[in-house]
Formats: sequence, C-alpha cells, structure tokens
Amino acid sequence: MNAARSSSWTSRAVTTRGYIMTQAFEERRVHAGELFTKDVHQTEVRAGSASRARPSAAGTSGGRPTSPSAGTAVAHRGRTARVSDAQLEQAEQALLEGAKAHRFESDLWALDRIATVIWRITRVRHHPAHVWRMQRHRLDWSLQRPDPPRTRA
Repeated sequence: MNAARSSSWTSRAVTTRGYIMTQAFEERRVHAGELFTKDVHQTEVRAGSASRARPSAAGTSGGRPTSPSAGTAVAHRGRTARVSDAQLEQAEQALLEGAKAHRFESDLWALDRIATVIWRITRVRHHPAHVWRMQRHRLDWSLQRPDPPRTRA
C-alpha cells in the first residue's frame, strides 16, 4: 500500500506510513533534520525556518515593514467572552441584591450559586472555576469569607 518515493517529486501527494506528504512537507522535514544536526535550539526555529530574520525594535522584519500595531500591547487575547460586558453588568447588579433575593436559603454567595444567577440572566452556563475567574478579572471582586461563629465562654 505504501508508495515508494520517486526520485523526482511531483505536486501529487505520496503516502508514507499512512501520512500524506507533499513536496513542501518533505522539504520542511529535510530542513528540520538539517537544523537538528546543526544543534539549532527549538526556540530559534520559528515557523519552520531558523534563517528567517527576527523583528527588530524598529518594527521591521528582514527589511520588510511589519504591521502598524507590531510591538504594541494587546488588550485582550484568547477567546471572545461568552457573556458581554452589558450582560455581566446585569449579573453584577443581580448579585448585589443578595442571595436571598434569588431564592437561596442563606445570604452567602458560593460559586455554583453565582453560576446559577448568571445562567438565569444570560442563559450561558459556566463552570464554577470560570465564574471565579470572571469575578476576579472582569468584575474585580475578591474572596470574602464570613467570620466563624463565636462561642460564648
């Protein structure tokens, strides 16, 4: 089933051990082997080429200008939030009303209770650990534990 490698590559894929390899993949694999034999560290290999110029402080990369935002801080990275800022504001107002206002037995908030209130308002379910991250980073809330009950002596 495995096709033998031909001496001259074509644009067609050649199957080797179940993997489809094109000429570009084969060239990248050979280049990686050469870099390995030269003891080039992985951090120096970027996008498959160690010879590629690194961006300088002036905002150029190998003589080519980079994007205008190159080198500037990015405000938000990662996935887009499933709960918008407006929805989170509504949830915060609801949380400030207290737990008893939302039909809980005590007035203490727990992460699963907060997740329930967020779900009731936004119809988006969150794991309690994610609720904790939203409280800490988006709402700027902190952990507050009640004082333990005092015993009379």
